[in-house]
Amino acid sequence: MNKCITSAPGKLVIAGEYAVLEGYPGIVTAVNKRAYVTSHSAPNWQIQSMNRGLVDLPHPAPEFELINLVLSAAQNRYNFAHPKKLQIDSSALYHQTKDKICKLGLGSSAAVTTSLAAQCLDGPFLDRDAIFSLSFEAHKAFTHQAGSGIDIAASCYGGLLSFQSSLENSLPTISALTLAINPNSIIGVFTRKAQDTRLFLKAVSQLKNQDPREYRAIMKNLGEQALALRDPLCLKPDWSLLTTLTNEISSSLQILGQKAKINIVTDKHRHLAQIAKEHGGAAKPSGAGGGDMALCFIPIEQKAQFLQDLAPLDLEYLPLDFLALGVQAENLT
Repeated sequence: MNKCITSAPGKLVIAGEYAVLEGYPGIVTAVNKRAYVTSHSAPNWQIQSMNRGLVDLPHPAPEFELINLVLSAAQNRYNFAHPKKLQIDSSALYHQTKDKICKLGLGSSAAVTTSLAAQCLDGPFLDRDAIFSLSFEAHKAFTHQAGSGIDIAASCYGGLLSFQSSLENSLPTISALTLAINPNSIIGVFTRKAQDTRLFLKAVSQLKNQDPREYRAIMKNLGEQALALRDPLCLKPDWSLLTTLTNEISSSLQILGQKAKINIVTDKHRHLAQIAKEHGGAAKPSGAGGGDMALCFIPIEQKAQFLQDLAPLDLEYLPLDFLALGVQAENLT
């Protein structure tokens, strides 16, 4: 019985939230929380997930929509003839307590999509470009064309990336970046509240239709701020500029939320930013906001005290490693 294990990392968006939808460059890093897909050869396509037993694919249940889309896209492109029994484990990308389980906001659906795509393209070599193209197509369909695909890029290629969408419906431009600051000064904090990204994307899309001038101005600010952040982050470390730009990005996201009537920068984000400032750093939402993850830049010499002050609050430090490897595959006999 042939066995294959594929895995892909989650992500943390550093800058360019929402602006990537309009062709501005964003910055994203892969993190060491991974989704895993294990497969065995089988007479027909089957899947087993965290909350379901073994079922046949395609399956009409809503939670299998993304999986169906990946398999459908792969079938249309490659007409594969070797079905598999799949087991998905994305638990590392979720927060679990005694009462509930919720997503962390680290790109769990993108990590699963990429791991599944790698299973569909089980050739002798891991073709990340082919995996990205397939994953990008399926995930865009899943988000009804609303998402940028920046999380798919992180899951596929890993590391620290520049991501820029194409407005002509072709694949985005993705390139590797080098981190110039100490990665231990980047801190991920979970707000303990999950946010449905698709709802926020819908609200921002409505703002674009109702007030295109205001929308374009905010996107321009976010895009220019993300581009400017590359200098102190990737080229020449400048802590003052890094924290100033982080605060400016957070302010732009807050304005976007006000105009779109969504709470992108929450009270928790503001509280976290204040604590970060007291320790010589800065903090902002990562990704769509509204909850999920926050990103902090904290001087190394202040990190221990910052985490100590964070402990009593309704926020949770996640000890993430950044610059994680992209999609991986291991074939076993």
